[in-house]
Amino acid sequence: MLKIKYFYGIPTQDIFDDIKENRILIAKDNGIMFKEELISAYLKAKRSIERNRMRGKTLESEFLIYLSGDTQIDRVLKEYGISNEKSNYFIIYLNGNEKDYGMFQ
Repeated sequence: MLKIKYFYGIPTQDIFDDIKENRILIAKDNGIMFKEELISAYLKAKRSIERNRMRGKTLESEFLIYLSGDTQIDRVLKEYGISNEKSNYFIIYLNGNEKDYGMFQ
């Protein structure tokens, strides 16, 4: 089962490391999002990887493409990707091991 948490803060180096290791997915909360939207985007991204039909180069970028509904990766990253600014984020823990990352919940 996927665990999803809502955070506010600045992403830490641990977050970037865990993204690279496919332990988490993260998306900027760009308005009202439902848990079902996040899960659906993850499942679609995973399926596109299994079927060799990826538009992005990583699970993270593919997840953001499905979450946004846009195929232009530059726009997708600007709208939903992480940045070095304080913002609201959703973190999906793929392996079930929750970390705090020093961000507020």
